[in-house]
Amino acid sequence: MRTWAPRGQTPVPQYHLNWQMLAAAARITCWNFYSRLCPDTVRTVQVVDFLAYLLRHL
Repeated sequence: MRTWAPRGQTPVPQYHLNWQMLAAAARITCWNFYSRLCPDTVRTVQVVDFLAYLLRHL
């Protein structure tokens, strides 16, 4: 099995979520990949927060 952990280190998941109840918002640019995970449905508040995050970083 392949993982993204460095060689010799055990991968530690950042989120302990049920994949049936996970939503994500993402944006890909030529230079980076930006994403946010939500443990439930993505609502207006989460979209606005994600867009504000993108505005600060772009």
